[in-house]
Amino acid sequence: MLTALRNSLQVAVDATWMALLLGLLVALVVTRRTHTRPERVVRGLLDGFFMLPLGVSAVVLGFGLLVTVARPPLALRDEPLLVPLVQALVALPLVVRTLVPVLAGIDDRQRQAAASLGASPARTLLVVDLPVVWRPLLAAAGFAFATSLGSSARRPSCRVPTTRRCRS
Repeated sequence: MLTALRNSLQVAVDATWMALLLGLLVALVVTRRTHTRPERVVRGLLDGFFMLPLGVSAVVLGFGLLVTVARPPLALRDEPLLVPLVQALVALPLVVRTLVPVLAGIDDRQRQAAASLGASPARTLLVVDLPVVWRPLLAAAGFAFATSLGSSARRPSCRVPTTRRCRS
């Protein structure tokens, strides 16, 4: 029983950091100011693409990913990070929806002022964006962790040491 609890917590932690990392990157890309219509269309499509896991069951998403990565050249079916990856994809829309309004609310003139004072884009991200985003990032981490931990009941348990068969 303790092993199952430890495994569930480890999967939830792994899924949380994956969802936070990818979600923050997507939110940063989606919220950047664009000047041309094609850029706005591409960013809107990108935003919609990363919202797709909301409309698909986690079981269907996991099975689709399993079928996709089961064959060469990927052949990642036995990788230990596959289950956290699927759970991170399920939690990704929640992370993006939590961070996008906050990042969109940051005045672009603050970033421009930091750049005009000689800050690199990475430094601007650390000095301007991160102080505003850290609390919503914690909330997004809570959503991702709870989503991953809640979906662990739907995950089949695999016995790795002796066989590779899964039992429901």
